[in-house]
Amino acid sequence: MIRNVRDEGRLYMRHMIASAFAAEGEATAERIAAELDYFAIAGFDGAFIAMQADPARSIVDEMHLLTEAVIALGEARLSRWRAEAAR
Repeated sequence: MIRNVRDEGRLYMRHMIASAFAAEGEATAERIAAELDYFAIAGFDGAFIAMQADPARSIVDEMHLLTEAVIALGEARLSRWRAEAAR
């Protein structure tokens, strides 16, 4: 049951990441999402645990930071792939 819930959450995270990069084309968006979905889930887990340890922390604020981090990583991947393709 736990594995199913986690797999479902990861697939949803992958969909959200791919949606954020949809303008890059479906194949590129999916490639970025496939590389970053586990990282994003790990960040979500960490934010949840941090909130449990310190209820004064805002899960919303942490999710904004996680979103920025995942976008920055996705953009870095795009830049690297473009540089590699240009060689």
